[in-house]
Amino acid sequence: MEGNIYHNEFLEYLNKNKKGSHMIFDETYSDYSSFENELIHSVSEMVDTLIEKMSEGRGISPEIHVFCVKDEIVNAFCFVINKRYYIGIHSATYVELIRRTQILADYLVQNEHWEYYQNKNVSEVQALLWTYAFKMILTHEYMHIILGHCDTICTERAFLWENDNIIEEKELTGTQSIIDLQAMEMLADEFSAIDAAWQILMKEGDVQSIKYELLNYYLAALLVFSIFHNYSVNDTTHPKLGIRLHSIIATIDDTIVKGLNVPYSKAQKEKIDTVIDVFMEIAQQFPRLFSYDIVTELGVDEFDKEYIDLYNAAADVVKITNLRAIFPINEFEKMGQSTLELLDWERDVLWMGQQNGMSYEEACELIEKMKKREEL
Repeated sequence: MEGNIYHNEFLEYLNKNKKGSHMIFDETYSDYSSFENELIHSVSEMVDTLIEKMSEGRGISPEIHVFCVKDEIVNAFCFVINKRYYIGIHSATYVELIRRTQILADYLVQNEHWEYYQNKNVSEVQALLWTYAFKMILTHEYMHIILGHCDTICTERAFLWENDNIIEEKELTGTQSIIDLQAMEMLADEFSAIDAAWQILMKEGDVQSIKYELLNYYLAALLVFSIFHNYSVNDTTHPKLGIRLHSIIATIDDTIVKGLNVPYSKAQKEKIDTVIDVFMEIAQQFPRLFSYDIVTELGVDEFDKEYIDLYNAAADVVKITNLRAIFPINEFEKMGQSTLELLDWERDVLWMGQQNGMSYEEACELIEKMKKREEL
């Protein structure tokens, strides 16, 4: 009975705020294959437990319910009502991930050039890619909730901004600028990436096995972005896909190379980080695999400026969202005052570098030089 209350509340709010009559996915009336139906069913059975573990690890207990919505458009979203948080994931998202991970896994295992996948089983690789991709989507929505994005944006007529209808976007943004909404998306991406990096780095295994796990995570992220792009080509409330990918790579790079008390030497961390080169090689094949050249967005005009603009906007957004966050960012990263001051200083240097025509990479090099000078 209690489950029905949440079902009804979720659907009532969803249908009030989106056009159409949405339903919870029911495999009895599904046209998907038995394997696809079974996967959706099994994931739906355990996803609440996964959410609870994510919260327990942080010492928080938000009430979050996750439902699979019957819909052939790839999408995922979250909202808050009556102090309860809801995550909805469209059924097409599950199925598209199943089908695309099959294509990618076949390519990786059958191509002798990729040594990481030699002697690997296709179903094993597909399962790993699918798991990382689904967890990335789920954790992204979870981060919106605990970082205070839902409580900052949601109103009775707007359950976040993750809609593909530009008219709705204009209606729901209110005082929030598009770049602020994009900054929130970037923050959700980055903190879900940090969460994944920690889980990978804490696994027992040698450097090679960690590189393998990271490579699959990067590929899963690229897969997710390529799928969502196909269904949301007119989306303006999310950053460009190349920027999102760059942001995730930079975040994981920082998590690994800077250490954060990870039990590996600096040399080992740098070896782990080289997997990015392999990832970029494989990424060059995405146009052939999925008919969308996401890689070109890594080199778009004004890329550095756009990324720095978002970086700066994110710093301002956090000051607002932290006031309503279940788990504020400074608590999330266990950052002391000195660390926060350092991040503010880095942000100022990036901004000044941008004003003086520096690229993002040049500004980062300047920051490292200034740090070394201080150490001397």
